Amino acid sequence: MTSSTMHTTLTWQRGTRKERSKIRSTGLRIKLLRESLGMTQLELAEKADISRTYVQALEGNRKTPSVKLLGKLGDILKVDPGSLIPSGDHLKGKRIYLEEIFDRNSGAEYWYKNRRITEEEVEKIEKVISALLD
Repeated sequence: MTSSTMHTTLTWQRGTRKERSKIRSTGLRIKLLRESLGMTQLELAEKADISRTYVQALEGNRKTPSVKLLGKLGDILKVDPGSLIPSGDHLKGKRIYLEEIFDRNSGAEYWYKNRRITEEEVEKIEKVISALLD
């Protein structure tokens, strides 16, 4: 890892929110964290149960990770999965399907403002959204 990459990595991990927001792509965030842990693309791929070429596509921003994969990557890279995603600017023009977020078969935990949301609360949230949109 070059000294500038290491500096960028440390700035992103330890810097202020404003400094972290300078790294605007999920792929670059994944790459910098992987490199800061001394991990190869192949090692990350094996731990995340995906192919090395998929890791390469993620880091090159040619693929977008699912919510489930973001959770795995966050665990492997030792960060909150939400911190892998830059500000909402990257979502402009893209679709987010809420039913995928609420897929209870994913094994994901739901959190809001550092508080775990129970299964019952998730069901209530879904009902509120349905009531608002139906």
